[in-house]
Amino acid sequence: MRILKLEAENFKKIKVIAVEPKGNVIKISGANASGKSSTLDAIQLVLVGARGGPTTPVRKGEERGMVKADLGEFVVTRQWYEGGSSKGEMWIEAKDGRRYGTPQAVLDAVMGKISFDPLVFKDMDPKQQADEMRKLLDLDEPLTKLKAAYDADYDTRTEQTRNLTGLKAQRAALAYPEGLPKKKRDIDAMIEELAQASKTNSDLDRQQRERDDIKAKQAEGAQRMQAKIDRIAELQAEIAELQGEIKEDGNALARKELEIKKWKPLDPQVDAAALAEQISVARGVNEAIDRRDKADKFDEQITTTTEAVAKLNRAIDDNRQAARDLIAKAQYPIPGLGFSDDGVTFNDLPFAQASDAEKIKIAISMAMIGNPKLRVMRIKDGSLLDPASMKVVEEMADKHDYQVWLEVVDVSGKVGVYLVDGEVAAVDGEPVKEQPKPTLKAARKPREKKEDF
Repeated sequence: MRILKLEAENFKKIKVIAVEPKGNVIKISGANASGKSSTLDAIQLVLVGARGGPTTPVRKGEERGMVKADLGEFVVTRQWYEGGSSKGEMWIEAKDGRRYGTPQAVLDAVMGKISFDPLVFKDMDPKQQADEMRKLLDLDEPLTKLKAAYDADYDTRTEQTRNLTGLKAQRAALAYPEGLPKKKRDIDAMIEELAQASKTNSDLDRQQRERDDIKAKQAEGAQRMQAKIDRIAELQAEIAELQGEIKEDGNALARKELEIKKWKPLDPQVDAAALAEQISVARGVNEAIDRRDKADKFDEQITTTTEAVAKLNRAIDDNRQAARDLIAKAQYPIPGLGFSDDGVTFNDLPFAQASDAEKIKIAISMAMIGNPKLRVMRIKDGSLLDPASMKVVEEMADKHDYQVWLEVVDVSGKVGVYLVDGEVAAVDGEPVKEQPKPTLKAARKPREKKEDF
């Protein structure tokens, strides 16, 4: 299918045109602002839809604008009213006059990338070219899913790797001596033992003081007795009295002596300093055991995180390979064509290094991807093509049986469909003496415009 006849009336710069194209390349020529771009836009809007179309499709000063394309099997018409929606109204009629209920769905089923302009693709930056190729090859959605999975795994791996570095740093800070006991020492019990030792030593000190006091008193008594004996010679008169005192003192001394003989040896004092030292050592051991236990936990976390990072690395590699396989298995229109995130390649070289003729050929081949039933393509700014590139366009159109509508700036009136002020003035150098009468019919009368408040 292709456009057998294109009609437009009061659309953008167009007054009225009726073009019955001949051949595979239809050149729309004329000066600037003559209606060339409007003609190509008319093809775009009537076939693809109003999305991205002009906000004011109706020619200035007119009430209604319409575009009609006869595709052989059916006729597509779109109309707009001044002051109405830029989307307008569209319908499709079969040859018998029957209208289709879902017109855009009918068009979508028969056409390919009608909005694709090879020259626009040719001048895109590398990333835009790669993005466009993904869309044209229907790889955008699967590659986007793979990229999302890749990004998620990559971010997770980055986080896990950062976490792994922190775990290793914390693990390295936990040094502990070899040969630690399995369990911690009971510091509380040792402290209780130390308290008990202090109490025992205090009791022993008290008992020793008491004994020392008794011994001191014994020595003091002995001194007094000796003094009295010494005085006997001098104090004969007091002998009787003193002998009685001596007897009494002797009896007391005897009792003390018996008491002393009954004493049991005192227990040796507990070495509290040694016990305190043991507690200090036990604290150090327990702290080392704490560090060892923490180190064991870090070792477990490091092992788990290392395994997680390895799993993410495998997932990332799998996503990369899946993307490579998807790209490698794509049905490219030209052998040697490929792409990556950096851009489109041709024979393993960047697209920018291809010749102009190769670039045009590649871009047109991409526009023809899908081999649609409706084989129509438009190229704006065709004047940018040199003779060699124009020849490539013509050869590609003939080879793939495509109808290519091409805009060129030419005021000679001898090139293709020549427009002057929105009307056809000549076709292939032959002047058009009489403008076609519009065959366009509105779907319904325009609504009355609401007066300004």
